Amino acid sequence: MTAYVAQVLLKQVRSGDLVIMDNLPAHKVAAVREKIEGAGATLIYLPAYSPDFNPIEMAFSQIKAHLKKTAARNHDTLQDAIAAAIDKGSPPKRNQLLRPSRLSNHYSVSGLRSRSRSRWWLGAGLTPTLAPERRSIMSYAIIGFGEIGQTLAKAFARSGINVSVATTRDPKSFASDAAAIGPEVTARTLAEAAKADVIFLAVRFEQHPDVAKALPSWKGKIIVDVTNAYGVPDEDLGGQPSARVVARAFTGATVVKGFNHLVARVLEQDPAVHGGRRVVFLASDDDDAASEIGTLAENLGFAPIKLGGLSDGGLLVQAHGNSWGRLIFKDLFKKAS
Repeated sequence: MTAYVAQVLLKQVRSGDLVIMDNLPAHKVAAVREKIEGAGATLIYLPAYSPDFNPIEMAFSQIKAHLKKTAARNHDTLQDAIAAAIDKGSPPKRNQLLRPSRLSNHYSVSGLRSRSRSRWWLGAGLTPTLAPERRSIMSYAIIGFGEIGQTLAKAFARSGINVSVATTRDPKSFASDAAAIGPEVTARTLAEAAKADVIFLAVRFEQHPDVAKALPSWKGKIIVDVTNAYGVPDEDLGGQPSARVVARAFTGATVVKGFNHLVARVLEQDPAVHGGRRVVFLASDDDDAASEIGTLAENLGFAPIKLGGLSDGGLLVQAHGNSWGRLIFKDLFKKAS
């Protein structure tokens, strides 16, 4: 696999491209990731889902059905039939099997999310260029690598979603612990992790001002506030919910309070239980951001429940002084409808 990447794939991949691979052990060797990311591309692995939810399988199944329908029986007619299926003219044709809109649907159904634009590379064998439309995925980071930070990292790894982890320490000091969780988890510096689109703040509440200094502005980023301000006097919070205090520190960011109401030993358990999914509560003044994190929570296997804004629903999952919000420690499950 490493030879294929070096000799074939890297000749076609450009900086900003997205490479999607399935979960074959041969694909998960460190050298594969190093070569692809060294070319400026992003590598992600498919979640451990059924082939029915695999965008590579969906694309191939459409091509196979198309070839059966055309009844191509020799090299020239077979080549023409494949070319018609992946014709990359602009604008895409309505009958083009691998046009960007169809691949985007495959990608979303697989539990993966897209945000901005880049090219797609589906696995090691099928590499259509889908210009001019460009897409890229959301990037995720966890700042804090204590019990909660490691628990969140395990949830990402369990779902096959790449995530960076960082602390204020040199990443070499915890790189082996991160690697032990899974190939999806990468130790980074704080400055590197701060480049992610979505950042889970999993440090002690008192440490959040130091983390916020990593960037002069956090505009365009979503901060998932996993902190609890238990033991912090109300006067230190200025009478505000702790998440609002966090929001003031992370200038320009959108804050979603969430993943903080369960202790690590509960949160790290398989969220699929009792015929349902373990609930995580989300509160934000930005409903779009809450929905974005809700989708991520679903992809991690949880059942998200939105509580409203930080000043109302957020209070239900806030710790302050010597008290806990009413929903703190509530281990609830949502049955499939």
